Amino acid sequence: MPGLADQPATTAPNTELPAAIYQEASITSNSLQTLPFTAESDISNTPASPQADIGTKMSKLPQDNHYTVIGGLSTALVAPGTTVQQMEPMGSVIFEGLKLVLQGLYDCSDSFLPLKAATGAFLRVIDVVETVSGNKKELEDLKAKLEAIIMIVKRYQKYNGLSAIENRISSFCFAITVQLNAVQELADHSLVARTVEGKKDASIILKALQNINTLCDVFQMDTQLNTEDMVKDILKVLESATIEKLNHEMTSYKTRHSSHGNPTGCMKGTRVKILEDLNVWASDSNQKKVYWMVGMAGTGKSTISHTLCEILDGKNLLGASFFASRASNKTNDARLIVPVIAYGLARDSPSLTSEILKAVKNDPALAEPTYNNLYEQFQKLVYDPICKNRSKNAGQYKVIIIDALDECTDFKLVFSLIQLVLKFTSDIPLKVLISSCDETLIRNAFNSKQELLDAFYLHEVEKDVVSYDIKQYLETSLTEIQDYYYGPPTWPSQDELVKLVDLSGRLFIYAATAVHCIDDDDYQEKMSNLISSASKFESD
Repeated sequence: MPGLADQPATTAPNTELPAAIYQEASITSNSLQTLPFTAESDISNTPASPQADIGTKMSKLPQDNHYTVIGGLSTALVAPGTTVQQMEPMGSVIFEGLKLVLQGLYDCSDSFLPLKAATGAFLRVIDVVETVSGNKKELEDLKAKLEAIIMIVKRYQKYNGLSAIENRISSFCFAITVQLNAVQELADHSLVARTVEGKKDASIILKALQNINTLCDVFQMDTQLNTEDMVKDILKVLESATIEKLNHEMTSYKTRHSSHGNPTGCMKGTRVKILEDLNVWASDSNQKKVYWMVGMAGTGKSTISHTLCEILDGKNLLGASFFASRASNKTNDARLIVPVIAYGLARDSPSLTSEILKAVKNDPALAEPTYNNLYEQFQKLVYDPICKNRSKNAGQYKVIIIDALDECTDFKLVFSLIQLVLKFTSDIPLKVLISSCDETLIRNAFNSKQELLDAFYLHEVEKDVVSYDIKQYLETSLTEIQDYYYGPPTWPSQDELVKLVDLSGRLFIYAATAVHCIDDDDYQEKMSNLISSASKFESD
């Protein structure tokens, strides 16, 4: 597509072009119904009017078109010394070529009536322009620019894309028609080139021709910029599609799946000290790079991890999260962890997005869930992109949270992943929290680099602290059940509550399961049966 740089020099566009383009509203398709180019007869039927009224009439035309601002509504006289030259008839090959180009533009614009009408108007006044214009260079310029516009129109027609520049063409056509209306009115009411007044008319016509030249320049540049923007938008869509290949559903804290009901974070007022300690670790660059939160099943590791994700996300410290679960084949595959981490980091940082995209473009298999070289995958998707952007994010740590790693099915792969995390995170501004049960292979992997590790055994938290949190959880949950079913305000009794807390011990999962079982319209009976059955089991 020809651009301004490819065209001969002509009347320079307004140096305030960007502001003019984007501060003025484009003409809309609805407003086209009232514009001069909506019918070919509009210009030829324009009633004659005194020359003194031309400026007034033009100033009353719609002002919400950035092309009229750029092209200029003014038809100020050109330098008097050039009027004699302007009066000399052309009758040249160049002029005949210009008419042929205009006819060609008219013939190819059937699918866009405003352009056809404007071109038709130009053809109707072309003889007047020939009479008064002695500037061969300007006509050559105009011919070349109109040829370029034909190419633009045909290109958009070929791909059925005229709608993409509809407003742009409409505005361009309206601005040209403003200029042609001035020429037409002069041609209708004066004997051009026969009187002194006619010489002034000739200067106004020449100015209109210069304005049209400028408008052609602006249209080409405007359309080229629009095309570049469209290409950028397409590239963004393609890049987004590439990045999305790294993502896997139900793995982040916002979409995680659980076999124990609807997954949520910690109830307000519970696990307060644990969350405070984790928050300090995540926020302090002097703390160790890897944190292992280990605990027996049911002690609430996933709930704590979920809440920590919410806290870090709110502080823009969360890099990515992966919540493993046996409940789905999509969430128990350790091979998905590295792509999900890369996806989270890419979504968080445009500069990292660029580097991760380069890696995937160089090796598309990196985004595949079956990629079998975990070391290479982690290095290319996580380690290398962070290293290349280290200077841009100096001192800014992101935290990766991998929860319930023991629920992944391939423990050898889990072992390798932990070792990679310990190896690579020592050199980059990244922290990793991993939660799991105390499985032998997992413990052995962590023990390989104790100097990088903080370990916290959740099931070793003092029993009275855990009991307090469980009591808080049960009181709130049972009150919600009682309110929902309009039960007696005295339910549950203090004895029932204490008994349920004792039965839960250190296991939040027991308390959560009990609440889930009790939550029914006969909740009082279900509560009594649960406590009775548990007591009988203990006595046996």
